[in-house]
Amino acid sequence: MHKRMLMTAAGLIAAAATTARAEDYVGKTFPGFEATDALTGERFSLEDLRGQVVLIDFWATW
Repeated sequence: MHKRMLMTAAGLIAAAATTARAEDYVGKTFPGFEATDALTGERFSLEDLRGQVVLIDFWATW
């Protein structure tokens, strides 16, 4: 029981120490990247969408 509690505490401390704050990224430029449109198969980049509102949704089922 003691070992489990110690491991849980160590994991929580490690997770808290490595989390990024949103304030660290406010006002910073998002790095450019390219992706493929799932419907058309065309390649596009963020530069192609300059001046438009872009919502990037990183999602997975795992």
